[in-house]
Amino acid sequence: MAQGQTAVKERQDLEIKKPKRYQVLLHNDDVTPMEFVVDILYTCFFKAAEESNAIMLKAHREGKASVGIYSYDVAKSKVEKARRKIDKAKYPLEFTIEPV
Repeated sequence: MAQGQTAVKERQDLEIKKPKRYQVLLHNDDVTPMEFVVDILYTCFFKAAEESNAIMLKAHREGKASVGIYSYDVAKSKVEKARRKIDKAKYPLEFTIEPV
């Protein structure tokens, strides 16, 4: 290309997809103390105390409750952080990740 000339690039229309979303579910068990569950929701999922309590009670009454909807990486990171605390305390508390 000669000096002073400009190349024209052909524009490509790229389809941008929104990232898939995943729901973290808290599952009830009859062993883990309610206070511990609320603390996990507060410290690992950054839920306010009132919201943590409401999520815990819903799981207690209905068997499971949605903690939140996140990208897969964020959901996995939060569940792994919770799992480390749960394992250290030796409780059977479970969280699962499901596509929305």
